[in-house]
Amino acid sequence: MARALDARRPRSSTSARTRAATPRSSQWSVAVDTRVLLAHRIGAAERRWPEPEDRFASDLLLPERVRDPWLRELTTSAASARIPIVLGGHSIVGPGLRIVVRANRWT
Repeated sequence: MARALDARRPRSSTSARTRAATPRSSQWSVAVDTRVLLAHRIGAAERRWPEPEDRFASDLLLPERVRDPWLRELTTSAASARIPIVLGGHSIVGPGLRIVVRANRWT
């Protein structure tokens, strides 16, 4: 995904992915570890990343509160996608997601 975002802007890349996924099933969703994308784009040194307030606003899909242009565009794209997209760090995308899936197996 990081390479696709390098080649395209976040808005067009996310839109293309959701269009491809949508016809197959209405139950598709995507979880994205944005910290991995930031590390790929900017480098592993967190001090160079957008401020924590920007990252957390992005996690909550609040693009109007994100000052970093690239992260704001990614957040806007995720918030307006045709399928649910969850943005966050490794604790949300990793173990947090597994807990939700296990808790909802009975539904």
